[in-house]
Amino acid sequence: MRISHVSAIRPVLVMLVILGIQSSAEAWEIKTTNSGTPIRWADGNVSIDFDFSAELYGIPSDDAEQEARAAFASWGSALDSHLAFSYTSEEGLETGRDGLSVVRWGTDAGDEFVDPVALGTTYLTYRTSTGQILEADIVVNGVDYEWTVVDEECSDRYDLQNILAHETGHLFGVAHSVDHNESTMYPSAGMCETKKRELSADDQEAITFLYDSIALEGPGGLTDEILGCQASGGTGLWGAIVLLLAFGALSHGRWIRLLIPTSGALLLFGIGSVQASTLFALEPSELLAQSDAVVQGSVVKQEVVLRNDQPTTISTIAVASCAKASCPATVVVSQLGGEVGEVGLIVSGVHHLEVGRELVLFLRSTNAGLRPVGRSQGIFEVSRVGDVEVLTQDLRGSVLTRAGRAVEGTRMAVSRVQFDLMFGHKLLKINAP
Repeated sequence: MRISHVSAIRPVLVMLVILGIQSSAEAWEIKTTNSGTPIRWADGNVSIDFDFSAELYGIPSDDAEQEARAAFASWGSALDSHLAFSYTSEEGLETGRDGLSVVRWGTDAGDEFVDPVALGTTYLTYRTSTGQILEADIVVNGVDYEWTVVDEECSDRYDLQNILAHETGHLFGVAHSVDHNESTMYPSAGMCETKKRELSADDQEAITFLYDSIALEGPGGLTDEILGCQASGGTGLWGAIVLLLAFGALSHGRWIRLLIPTSGALLLFGIGSVQASTLFALEPSELLAQSDAVVQGSVVKQEVVLRNDQPTTISTIAVASCAKASCPATVVVSQLGGEVGEVGLIVSGVHHLEVGRELVLFLRSTNAGLRPVGRSQGIFEVSRVGDVEVLTQDLRGSVLTRAGRAVEGTRMAVSRVQFDLMFGHKLLKINAP
């Protein structure tokens, strides 16, 4: 999972529609496999490897490592009877399927594990049959954001321990707590914020449930002692409140709400997800500026493969038109995550493409190939309602944050005319060969 930054840039307008009242004060969620099995470490020893050798923003590596240890310790009391941690420090550590659980700086903009929309990202590798975590890596974005470890000198940087406390929660198997903005697992953080360093009661309930109520002993078995409908932590994200996030075209530098009159109702409803991820909400101008290529075409082939022993979803797009780059007949989109046999990888915010769908994709280049900008924000599905071409962006299962507000993502639809207004008149105008 991931946590995104809070910016002073003008906020996205949101419309909150209250459709119900929570029947429980609980808001926490836990991570699960595709089949719904809870994900957690087996009781025993867990080794963590730190690599803060780059010493970014004047932070000595020893100080950065101390902040990371403190972040792990903040969860310790609930884990003491289950997990024993050992820590080592090395240089040149990488993220990947190597048997190591690494916490490191991300210092290369082309690094496939560094995303401009996230302060930090946790990559969980697990056994699909039992939910046992095999290894977990945390990458702190040192490219796009500045960091500090000194409270009294903070003015416009992000607190390292604050963000790592959130990411270590994901490393243990805890998902987001959208309804509790004072919790460590609330998916938005401001500059100089430090409140995530200490767990809230909501965080304590989540970690206690996951490790005291779910038994996972060794590589073999999962025993769900009191699971049932409680595995998602009550009703916090599952139907108590639906948030309608009204995206639209830019008018005088602001977002405006867009509605398309059709004979049928447009689906704009968002629901919670235990796999919800946090994305910094990008405006159209930002989405376009961060793209190396924009293409429209259909997904003609897809497979999940082990690339460097990591589940990776490979999608081939037959291109109809494109912009900002040369226009080949096909492009290949590579996205980390998925399940292959006994190995699963969770990377939040990744919406895998579906064969047969016609899409408009805003793509950025990484060392591992092309990926959608802003994760799911760079994907629009193309459909037609009568003579009207409709482009739909589906952010359900994600949490969007901007200007200190975090809301659940929704499904948004605009006409081709409105899409062109958002991104520039007839953006996709180059026909593929």
